[in-house]
Parts: sequence; C-alpha cells; structure tokens
Amino acid sequence: ANATARIGAAVWSGNGGTSDWFNAYNWEEGVVPDEQADVIIPANASPQPELRIPVKIKSLQLEEGANIDTDEKITVENTSVCNGSIIGLGSLISEDGLIILTGKQGDIVFSISPNPIDIQSSITVYGALNSDTELEVELFASDGKNIGSLNGSLNQINASLNGLTANLNKGIYWLRCGSKSGNKQLLKFVVVK
Repeated sequence: ANATARIGAAVWSGNGGTSDWFNAYNWEEGVVPDEQADVIIPANASPQPELRIPVKIKSLQLEEGANIDTDEKITVENTSVCNGSIIGLGSLISEDGLIILTGKQGDIVFSISPNPIDIQSSITVYGALNSDTELEVELFASDGKNIGSLNGSLNQINASLNGLTANLNKGIYWLRCGSKSGNKQLLKFVVVK
C-alpha cells in the first residue's frame, strides 16, 4: 500500500516514471496526497499526472503549462489557482474556497469564481482596467459553437452572466474575455450538473 501525505505540500515530480497519481514515487515527498495536502503540479515535471478515480485534496496549484488528465472530480477544500489545464471531462469542485481560473492578457488577469457549476458565478478582473472599460465576453461550447455574448462594463456583464450560463447542459465550455481593443483570453470551465 502507498503511504499517504498527512500534511503540508505535495509536489508532483513524475520521478516514478509514470503518470499515476497514486504512485508515491511520483511525488517529491514520496507519499500520495490526501485531503490535508496542498497539491502543486509544476509545469516542468514529466510525465504530467493522470487521475482515474475521484480525489479530495486541500488545495491545488496548477502552474501555467501544467495539466492533469482526468475524467473524474477533483474536490478542493480551499482556494485553488489553476494557470494550467484540466484535460478530459474532469472537473474541479470547490467546497469552501474559490476556484480561480486565470490567464494573463498583458497585466490583466481574468478569473471565474466560483466555477459556473454554482448558481452565482461572476468574472473577476485584476489589473489595468477601470470600472468603465468596455469588455466583450463570448460563450462557446467545446465544439466551437457560439452560445451567446455580452458587452459592457464588468458590472453589467456579471449582472447578465448567470443568465448566460444558467441553462447549460453538462459539458466543457469556454468564455472568451477581453477589452474591446485588447487580446482575448479563453477561460475553460466544466458544467457537471
């Protein structure tokens, strides 16, 4: 039986030579993370992890360029920051904290919190925007079909966002966010209901 991490950080290394989450040799500490662990997946670790059964952890930091390949649920207790990707049909579910899906556009960072699987979802913007900046948000299905778009200030968009996401079927979706003149950034989220 694999030992399980009881506390603190659990850093993925891939040093076990497999992508198996439950192989203790793939973790720097030599133990598989449990629900007390703050899991960190570095982008430079190889191979990247795969997850074939649901797990519960304290928090997740997915570095930009890192990914987890899973069709299962990853449940986190605390705020988690995902700069990388969840590949497959898996989903990240927050019990207590926010899930911040980030990406940078210059010094502007967009995030969705909580994940729009919850009733009340909103987009948060950090950086060089003021409250009057005209934003464009477009919602796409995973096949690229445009489901709808919103234009206006951040407050106007968030007032309408739940209407746009409320009736989505289970699946993977993308929000393309940006200022009218700036580059657009894609935010991925999964509807699990």
